[in-house]
Amino acid sequence: MALPGRSEHALGVALDISCGDGSPGGLEGIQDWLFENSWRFGFIRRYPPGKSALTGVDFEPWHYTYVGVDVATELRRTGECLEELAARLEVGRRRGRAAGLRPSCLLRVDFRSQPNTLSK
Repeated sequence: MALPGRSEHALGVALDISCGDGSPGGLEGIQDWLFENSWRFGFIRRYPPGKSALTGVDFEPWHYTYVGVDVATELRRTGECLEELAARLEVGRRRGRAAGLRPSCLLRVDFRSQPNTLSK
């Protein structure tokens, strides 16, 4: 759980999609559709299964984050999580290689320092 003021929700780039009673259960079909199609609209399942060691957050099938169509498409193509893509782009930048994505389309969020700070 993120500290108050240090979440993607506080930044205005994330949303949770759940049942009317507030629980995430019962939405398997909707969650499947979202996973299969959300990238087309620039959204990603932010905390995918099997990536908690990289994201620092357990699998949350209801949590979606807007990253833009370019980044969402690349994540869909590679199966990476956002942290993996950021690391790959950073390595490419250090080596002077173009990553195929505009540098401005990926923002890194550091929730551990100041609330709501973004750095490129």
